Amino acid sequence: MSRSRLATFFLITCCALMVFVLPGCLTKSVSPPADVPWYLGVYGSAPNDVFLVGTAGRVWHFNGWRWTSLPRRRSEAYSAVWSTSYRDAYAVGCANGQGYVDHFDGTTWRTVQGSPAQGTRSIWGSSGHDVYVTSWTDSGLLHFDGTDWTLVAQGVITSISGVWGSSATDVFAVGSDIAHFDGRTWSTQATPDNFYANAVWGTSATDVFAVGGAGAVAHYDGTKWSLQRELDFGPDRFNLFAVWGSSARDVYAVGGNGWLLHFDGTQWSAQTKPTGNDLYSVWGSSANDVTIAGANGSLFHFNGQSWTAVRIH
Repeated sequence: MSRSRLATFFLITCCALMVFVLPGCLTKSVSPPADVPWYLGVYGSAPNDVFLVGTAGRVWHFNGWRWTSLPRRRSEAYSAVWSTSYRDAYAVGCANGQGYVDHFDGTTWRTVQGSPAQGTRSIWGSSGHDVYVTSWTDSGLLHFDGTDWTLVAQGVITSISGVWGSSATDVFAVGSDIAHFDGRTWSTQATPDNFYANAVWGTSATDVFAVGGAGAVAHYDGTKWSLQRELDFGPDRFNLFAVWGSSARDVYAVGGNGWLLHFDGTQWSAQTKPTGNDLYSVWGSSANDVTIAGANGSLFHFNGQSWTAVRIH
């Protein structure tokens, strides 16, 4: 399967309508019931400071004891969230091709002035004044310095799905290609054949994981990218949407149909599926505190021993 064909995979959240274009151009559209949230992004700055976003503009916060619903800024879905603290959180999404970035100051959500005009997908930053947002329509990466937005990495990478960095001078953007920022310039890195990445995360500049179509996982050792898990186009193929770990020997990747993979520092292995629903996001504060989120109200927590379903009332 060619890279261009793999690049047909994308996730668009508009007007609470979820559209998936999977490798092979198999299209499935689902309208989530209004009373069943789809959890699309989870991220935190500490075990007692975790944000969760989803359809219908819903946002929840976990204070270490319980999840509570926060005031809504809009009725459209958020696809991802990133934060430095309870008083400094960003959520992104799109509706009718219009992207938006909203900021939470601990009391109120407000739209960030000059937010991107195109559909936004994911977000990461090294600080509140160094934030990157990916767009499924712009041929570049959007950067926010706390005041203004700038389109960066133009001509270096297109069809960007995810972004992550170990610092302000070590940032990776992934999609149809993989690009790296060293603090001065963006450059394209050589990647395995036919690999299309949906998300990226790492423990350091020399230990980075990218996950993507056909269940593939690539790893960067500071010198080159290589496949740790081969592309699988068999009848049980699935896409991986997110990756996170507590260390180089404890990494999770989640994806379609409830697939949950774990890396122990040596090999990737499939874990018992906690659900058959698609899983879109994973984040944790430690090996004993991991949360995964997905479709049809799928939310699970790992305490180091087992996964438990979480119900938000």
